[in-house]
Formats: sequence, C-alpha cells, structure tokens
Amino acid sequence: ETQHSAASIVLEITSIDFKKEEPSEDYYGQAPLSWATLLVSSEMIPTLIQTLQQPTATTNNDEIILNVLGNMAQLDSSSISALLPYWPLLVSKLPVSSYCCASIVRNDVMHYGMDFINHDLTPQLIVGLLDVDATSAAWIVEGLSRREDAAVDRLVVSVVVPYLVQAIQLASYQNNTILLIP
Repeated sequence: ETQHSAASIVLEITSIDFKKEEPSEDYYGQAPLSWATLLVSSEMIPTLIQTLQQPTATTNNDEIILNVLGNMAQLDSSSISALLPYWPLLVSKLPVSSYCCASIVRNDVMHYGMDFINHDLTPQLIVGLLDVDATSAAWIVEGLSRREDAAVDRLVVSVVVPYLVQAIQLASYQNNTILLIP
C-alpha cells in the first residue's frame, strides 16, 4: 500500500509538467528542468522497474508506474535511452503499458521502427492492442510508420494498418463521426 501511494504521488508530480506553460529558458538562460529530467538524473527508472518486476506487484500499481515512465518519455527524451534496456519488460506488460510503449515509440528519434518491431513489439501484439486501447495502438503505429519504408511494409502486410482503418471506421459509425479519408 505504501508503494502504491508513493507511485501515485510520483505520477501526480510528473503530470504537473503537462499542465503548465513553460518558458523556453529559465532566468539564467538554461533550459528549464522538468520533473522527468530530475527523475532521470536521480536514477529513478531502475527503482521503478524493480517495482514492476516484484512478484507482489498489482496491476493498479503497475499501471501507475508505467504511466510515470510514459510521462517521463513524453517530457524528457533522455529518459528514452534509460528505458530502452527494459523494452522487453515494458512490452510484456501490454496492454497495461500501452501508454508507456506509445510514448517511447513516438518520442524516440534514434531508432528505426523495425528496431521496435523486431524486438518484442510484434504486429500481432499491436492488432491485439487495437481491441483494448485503440488510441495508444494508433500512436504506436504512427510512431513506427514514420521512420522507414520497411516498417510501413511490415505493418501493412501483417494486417495492422488495414485492421486499424477498420477499427477507426467502426468507431466513426458508432459515434456518428464523418471521416475524411482520401
């Protein structure tokens, strides 16, 4: 219960940076620090990952920790290099880790989409994720497909993109939304 409370507090702290307007530099001309930057520099990521690996971890606690890690990936690109060694663990936590995985894939600028597809994030997992968390799955597809043709080809051939289009069309019919697709 104490870990759950502590993780909830860290999630609230990392969420603060999403809610405020930040100047491009601080009083001394330096880039402003975010909570994510402080957590990365304090080596908080290995501690959070160890908590995820504990056999007593609950899904609710995992979700909070994975959201913290996702916020860190959104706010501070240096956290991505610290998170990538744990990529297999993060993917194994899908669909709970969908926001975290989407944040890493979308904000990483160092790796090709096929690097993620060839390392645990299979097209079959993405299709399964579309049924559970279509928004994060769509962000993952977007992040993978904007990098190189091989990833786009793999996503199309493996039915991910057609399945995504079908899911979007179904959602639009259910919500009476008109899609403007060329």
